[in-house]
Amino acid sequence: MSISLMTAAWKSPLPSGQKFVLIALCDNANDQGECYPSITTIAYKCSMGERTVQGHITGLEALGIVRREMRRGRSTIYHIYSAHFGTPAESAPPQNPHPRRIRTPPPQNLHPHPRRFCQKPPQISHP
Repeated sequence: MSISLMTAAWKSPLPSGQKFVLIALCDNANDQGECYPSITTIAYKCSMGERTVQGHITGLEALGIVRREMRRGRSTIYHIYSAHFGTPAESAPPQNPHPRRIRTPPPQNLHPHPRRFCQKPPQISHP
Protein backbone atom coordinates (compact mmCIF):
# COMPACT_ATOMS: atom_id res chain seq x y z
CA MET A 1 0.00 0.00 0.00
CA SER A 2 1.38 3.35 -1.01
CA ILE A 3 0.20 6.04 1.40
CA SER A 4 1.56 8.83 -0.80
CA LEU A 5 -0.40 7.57 -3.84
CA MET A 6 -3.58 7.11 -1.81
CA THR A 7 -3.29 10.62 -0.35
CA ALA A 8 -2.87 12.09 -3.83
CA ALA A 9 -5.79 10.01 -5.14
CA TRP A 10 -8.10 11.30 -2.39
CA LYS A 11 -7.25 14.87 -3.37
CA SER A 12 -7.82 14.32 -7.10
CA PRO A 13 -10.82 16.00 -8.77
CA LEU A 14 -11.99 12.80 -10.49
CA PRO A 15 -15.62 11.65 -10.62
CA SER A 16 -16.51 9.36 -7.74
CA GLY A 17 -16.44 6.05 -9.63
CA GLN A 18 -13.03 6.63 -11.17
CA LYS A 19 -11.69 8.00 -7.90
CA PHE A 20 -12.86 4.95 -5.98
CA VAL A 21 -11.26 2.53 -8.45
CA LEU A 22 -8.05 4.60 -8.40
CA ILE A 23 -7.96 4.46 -4.60
CA ALA A 24 -8.45 0.67 -4.74
CA LEU A 25 -5.52 0.43 -7.16
CA CYS A 26 -3.37 2.69 -4.96
CA ASP A 27 -4.27 0.52 -1.97
CA ASN A 28 -2.54 -2.39 -3.73
CA ALA A 29 0.34 -0.42 -5.25
CA ASN A 30 3.94 -0.24 -4.12
CA ASP A 31 5.77 3.10 -3.81
CA GLN A 32 6.70 2.95 -7.51
CA GLY A 33 3.01 2.86 -8.46
CA GLU A 34 2.87 -0.75 -9.64
CA CYS A 35 0.22 -3.27 -8.66
CA TYR A 36 -1.50 -6.32 -10.10
CA PRO A 37 -4.88 -6.91 -8.45
CA SER A 38 -7.56 -8.79 -10.34
CA ILE A 39 -10.68 -7.06 -11.65
CA THR A 40 -12.68 -9.25 -9.28
CA THR A 41 -10.67 -7.96 -6.30
CA ILE A 42 -11.13 -4.32 -7.31
CA ALA A 43 -14.86 -4.88 -7.95
CA TYR A 44 -15.25 -6.44 -4.50
CA LYS A 45 -13.37 -3.59 -2.79
CA CYS A 46 -15.40 -0.92 -4.61
CA SER A 47 -18.78 -2.73 -4.43
CA MET A 48 -19.08 -2.41 -8.21
CA GLY A 49 -19.61 -4.79 -11.08
CA GLU A 50 -16.60 -6.07 -12.99
CA ARG A 51 -17.70 -4.30 -16.19
CA THR A 52 -18.09 -1.04 -14.29
CA VAL A 53 -14.57 -1.37 -12.89
CA GLN A 54 -13.19 -2.12 -16.37
CA GLY A 55 -14.91 0.99 -17.70
CA HIS A 56 -13.44 3.17 -14.95
CA ILE A 57 -9.96 1.74 -15.55
CA THR A 58 -10.34 2.51 -19.27
CA GLY A 59 -11.29 6.08 -18.33
CA LEU A 60 -8.28 6.40 -16.03
CA GLU A 61 -6.09 5.04 -18.79
CA ALA A 62 -7.47 7.63 -21.23
CA LEU A 63 -6.55 10.38 -18.76
CA GLY A 64 -3.00 9.05 -18.48
CA ILE A 65 -3.36 8.23 -14.79
CA VAL A 66 -3.12 4.46 -15.21
CA ARG A 67 -1.33 2.29 -17.76
CA ARG A 68 -2.14 -1.40 -18.14
CA GLU A 69 0.55 -3.91 -18.99
CA MET A 70 -1.13 -7.11 -20.20
CA ARG A 71 0.84 -10.29 -19.56
CA ARG A 72 -0.05 -13.54 -21.28
CA GLY A 73 -1.16 -16.17 -18.79
CA ARG A 74 -0.56 -13.88 -15.84
CA SER A 75 -2.24 -10.97 -14.12
CA THR A 76 -2.28 -7.46 -15.57
CA ILE A 77 0.19 -5.00 -14.09
CA TYR A 78 -1.16 -1.50 -13.49
CA HIS A 79 1.23 1.45 -13.47
CA ILE A 80 -0.12 4.50 -11.63
CA TYR A 81 1.17 7.98 -12.49
CA SER A 82 0.42 10.42 -9.67
CA ALA A 83 1.64 13.40 -11.72
CA HIS A 84 -1.62 13.19 -13.71
CA PHE A 85 -3.97 13.02 -10.70
CA GLY A 86 -4.67 16.76 -10.81
CA THR A 87 -6.18 16.68 -14.29
CA PRO A 88 -9.91 17.22 -13.83
CA ALA A 89 -12.22 14.97 -15.78
CA GLU A 90 -14.87 16.37 -18.10
CA SER A 91 -17.65 14.77 -16.08
CA ALA A 92 -16.37 16.13 -12.77
CA PRO A 93 -18.56 18.80 -11.18
CA PRO A 94 -17.17 22.34 -11.42
CA GLN A 95 -15.17 23.44 -8.44
CA ASN A 96 -16.83 26.25 -6.52
CA PRO A 97 -14.36 28.13 -4.30
CA HIS A 98 -16.97 29.74 -2.04
CA PRO A 99 -20.19 27.72 -2.15
CA ARG A 100 -21.87 29.56 0.74
CA ARG A 101 -21.47 32.97 -0.83
CA ILE A 102 -23.13 31.93 -4.06
CA ARG A 103 -25.96 29.73 -2.87
CA THR A 104 -29.09 31.35 -1.55
CA PRO A 105 -30.53 30.10 1.72
CA PRO A 106 -33.53 27.78 1.50
CA PRO A 107 -36.95 29.44 1.74
CA GLN A 108 -38.56 29.56 5.15
CA ASN A 109 -41.90 27.90 4.61
CA LEU A 110 -43.64 28.45 7.91
CA HIS A 111 -46.86 26.60 8.42
CA PRO A 112 -49.59 28.16 10.54
CA HIS A 113 -49.67 26.98 14.11
CA PRO A 114 -52.45 24.43 14.77
CA ARG A 115 -53.85 26.45 17.69
CA ARG A 116 -55.06 29.13 15.32
CA PHE A 117 -57.45 26.62 13.81
CA CYS A 118 -58.57 25.07 17.09
CA GLN A 119 -59.68 28.21 18.92
CA LYS A 120 -63.27 28.26 20.08
CA PRO A 121 -65.51 30.87 18.52
CA PRO A 122 -66.58 33.65 20.94
CA GLN A 123 -69.67 32.85 23.04
CA ILE A 124 -72.70 34.98 22.24
CA SER A 125 -75.07 35.46 25.12
CA HIS A 126 -78.79 35.54 24.23
CA PRO A 127 -81.20 37.79 26.18
